[in-house]
Amino acid sequence: MFQKRCFDIPGKMEKLSDTFTLNISMLSVKTIEHLIMGMFESGKMGIYDDTSKAEFLLKYDELMPELEFKETMIYKVQTPAVFSKKVIYNGKESPHYFSPDEKEFGLYFLKNVSEKFKIFSGQKDDILNSDCDVKIISDSKKNIWNIGSNTGSSQRVVGYKYDFELTAPADLQRMVWMTRIGAKNSMGFGFVDVKKS
Repeated sequence: MFQKRCFDIPGKMEKLSDTFTLNISMLSVKTIEHLIMGMFESGKMGIYDDTSKAEFLLKYDELMPELEFKETMIYKVQTPAVFSKKVIYNGKESPHYFSPDEKEFGLYFLKNVSEKFKIFSGQKDDILNSDCDVKIISDSKKNIWNIGSNTGSSQRVVGYKYDFELTAPADLQRMVWMTRIGAKNSMGFGFVDVKKS
């Protein structure tokens, strides 16, 4: 998260500030500890691709206190959240990216977080019940990204930012806050935080 940035160069983000904040969120505390130790060992961190690089000095790290999770919570999507399903278009399989306005969106949202919870908890039974629900409570902002690869090909990814209210068991709320929602999380998509009133 840079305080100042611009996208005047096609396919690039230009930093206009010398400092930035990096939020890392995951369920495994040990993994975070190893990651932070590795980053601070050299005291530097680089962000780069095939044609450009920026290097930063690491100042400090801070472990955020865990929240008190309730059955209904309000979140803000900080990085675009991606929900999709495979469809056949012009005889080829391609992703259909869901807009929060679509009727099926809530179903795919709850299915996504439920499947993640099963993986992380090792629990086979579905944690969702008839009271579980997701409501979009703000306007949504569409973001389209063309993600390149070393082979020269690129993938078009569509995600959305919005505020949402989630009604679900507290254990699932914790997982949503500590991991991410939607797909392509390893690329930084779907980072959420509790919306401050």
